[in-house]
Amino acid sequence: MIKKSSFIAIIPARAGSKGIKKKNLIRINGHPLVSYSIVAAKKSKFIREVFVTTDGKDIAKISKEYGAKVILRPKHLSSDTARIEPTILHAIKYIEKGSKKNVENIVLLQPTSVLRKIDDLDNSIKKFIKD
Repeated sequence: MIKKSSFIAIIPARAGSKGIKKKNLIRINGHPLVSYSIVAAKKSKFIREVFVTTDGKDIAKISKEYGAKVILRPKHLSSDTARIEPTILHAIKYIEKGSKKNVENIVLLQPTSVLRKIDDLDNSIKKFIKD
């Protein structure tokens, strides 16, 4: 049985964007791009902790201001060719080592998905729990 409190959010936000420089810090409607995912996760009925994995000091600072915990990611996981899976595994190991608890369920939130509604997030988690 899946516990409703067993979910954490992981938000990958690299500093080195190729297409749009510093895209995760660009302000949209007065707030940095990365903040929308943090706020959505914090408002979820199911997510107990929010982590941003990043290689950028500015992203780390803003993430903390919006209430996320920050995982500083190594350079080899922050390149243009780095895949998301090793980044998430690094985050899980970091979280488990720090909390001495196993990570049970992850909600991966891309910072570029700003149109995501909190209801969409919670309904997705409900469906996951049910099915």
